[in-house]
Amino acid sequence: MVKTFLSCVLLLTGALVAPLAAQSPGPPELSGTWKLNRDKSELQDDYRYAVSRGEQSLTIDLREPEVRMTRRYASGDAISVVYTDGRAASNRDTNGETIKSTTKWEGNKLISRYAIHRSFEGNSEAVDVIDEWTVSSDGKTLTLKTTMRYLQRGTDAAHREPFRGNVPRLWLKRIYDRT
Repeated sequence: MVKTFLSCVLLLTGALVAPLAAQSPGPPELSGTWKLNRDKSELQDDYRYAVSRGEQSLTIDLREPEVRMTRRYASGDAISVVYTDGRAASNRDTNGETIKSTTKWEGNKLISRYAIHRSFEGNSEAVDVIDEWTVSSDGKTLTLKTTMRYLQRGTDAAHREPFRGNVPRLWLKRIYDRT
């Protein structure tokens, strides 16, 4: 009797859980060509790194776990490859520097983390960067939020408020429309 009862419970549980598992959404569809919408984007902090200057469009080819991205600039294309399984990837930035990153899904966001090294006004800076990629529920808009945190700076006296005594953060929000 107990064996029959347990069999019924397992059968009923399987019947209830199977449809839910079939409905669980996979990662959002990033693949396609996306045009940068400068009017909707927030690029005011881009004066130092020129991450988005001259950017026209972005083409993404997602074949789990590999993501190939081609950024089209007025000066040419920049191609990078990242892996959604957290595996390290090495790509060159527009200055020719090798950037090592790790990327993984966190819910419906694709998160990349990497560090860049730059010199600004004669000061060497190490910058921790986080890129968060999200697709709108209708699949027509891609948002890339880039947060940059300085890891290494000169003396506090060299910096104006509000950064004195704090680690400054810059961020960009790029909005792309699917074409």
